[in-house]
Amino acid sequence: MRDTRWLFWRQLAAMAWRYPGGLDNYLWLLMLNEHFIDYQQLVQDQIEAQLRSSQFLGVDQPQPAALIAAARQLTPAP
Repeated sequence: MRDTRWLFWRQLAAMAWRYPGGLDNYLWLLMLNEHFIDYQQLVQDQIEAQLRSSQFLGVDQPQPAALIAAARQLTPAP
């Protein structure tokens, strides 16, 4: 289980209390996020591996730590 499960239940209760009509949309978006979170991590890992590989950058170029950090900032948090 994730350590954020209590946060989920608290937010779900707040959503049900404040916006009961939007509860189905809220749950739908959570489901989509849960579905794509593994795919997002897979794509991020593949991109980082390509950036690190000598085939992609060339042997004489340094490791792109700044590019990897920038890519992580562009990726939304789960």
